[in-house]
Amino acid sequence: MNIKHKKKLIILGGVLAVLIGIYNYYVVSGTWRYKVTVEISTPEGVKSGSTVNEVSNSAARARSKVSLSQGGNPADFRGEAVVVDLGERGKVFSLLVGPKHFYRAFNGMSGPTTAEGIQYFNKIPIGKEAVLDPKYYPMVVTFTDMSDPKSVTLVKGWKFNPQTQKSDPVDRFEELFGEGVSIKEIRLVRTKEPITWGVIQKYLHKRKAVGPYLFVKGK
Repeated sequence: MNIKHKKKLIILGGVLAVLIGIYNYYVVSGTWRYKVTVEISTPEGVKSGSTVNEVSNSAARARSKVSLSQGGNPADFRGEAVVVDLGERGKVFSLLVGPKHFYRAFNGMSGPTTAEGIQYFNKIPIGKEAVLDPKYYPMVVTFTDMSDPKSVTLVKGWKFNPQTQKSDPVDRFEELFGEGVSIKEIRLVRTKEPITWGVIQKYLHKRKAVGPYLFVKGK
């Protein structure tokens, strides 16, 4: 490598460092991984499943005049649904526990639309645990025939009613899995563990979604 080429690299490196410094001065960002554990009560005991998801977000600092149209909403999300094996009763899929669930679990808010909000979530320590309020539970589905994607069935969530033009609550746990089966708890824990990939693929192969239900995002 000749001296002229080395000088160009040094200059490019300096420009890049300046650009990064300017970005960090005007923009605050955060990336948060969290382990989601879904516990389901059954007559045979509590069954559970877990997955690690990740949310990233950014926003302009208050002193900045820079406009970030995507800052705070929507956030970037990567991860998979949670699978809970109920044995002979079947398998339950708790769909993606995404940004809104993370925000609400740890602060009861819908999302950090400001730099201050992102800084708040940046301060959440690794190991911090939060229990998701039942009113914010994600949709839960099952497959009456795991070999047939068309057999996907809503277990818990909301279903649009064309007559009332509203969404009606749905809870078919006992109807589909038997008496005494219900969600016990959904917990989120801040973690440094890697994002979970490949579990859903064991059941759905290359499918990331079935009908209106999304199982994998960001990979």
